[in-house]
Order: sequence, then structure tokens, then C-alpha cells
Amino acid sequence: MTQEIHRELGAHDARLDALEKDIIAINVNMLRIFEKLDTINTTLSEAKGGWRTLMWVAGCSGVIGAGLSHLVGALGSIPGPK
Repeated sequence: MTQEIHRELGAHDARLDALEKDIIAINVNMLRIFEKLDTINTTLSEAKGGWRTLMWVAGCSGVIGAGLSHLVGALGSIPGPK
């Protein structure tokens, strides 16, 4: 092999080493992103449970309020003693 071929092989070898380091760095960054996504998913699922509870309480309050309003309306229409 000539010197030029050795030089080209050395350059290619250096490029491959640099690409391997870049791929390792990309994989590390992807793992960090996945960890953050898991944290976000956990937070969103907790928030979803909180919203469900809030809607359930609001629905029950609405039903109780409507029932009391009906009851007061019905009691108000009963004739009392004169």
C-alpha cells in the first residue's frame, strides 16, 4: 500500500471514530428525552385523575343543587295555614 492509501485509511478511521462518539452522544440524549417524557406522562395522568375527581364533585353538586331548588319550589307552592 502506498502512503496515500494509508493516509486515506487513517482519515476514514478518524471519521468513523468521530461518528461512533456522535452516535453514543445521540443515544444518551435520547435516553434523557425518554426519561423526561415518562415524567411528563406521569404528571399528565395524575392531572387527568384530578380533573375526573373535580368533574365528579361538580356533577354531584349540580344534582344536589337542582334537587334542593326543586324541593324549595315544591314546598313554596303548598298552601299554608291562613
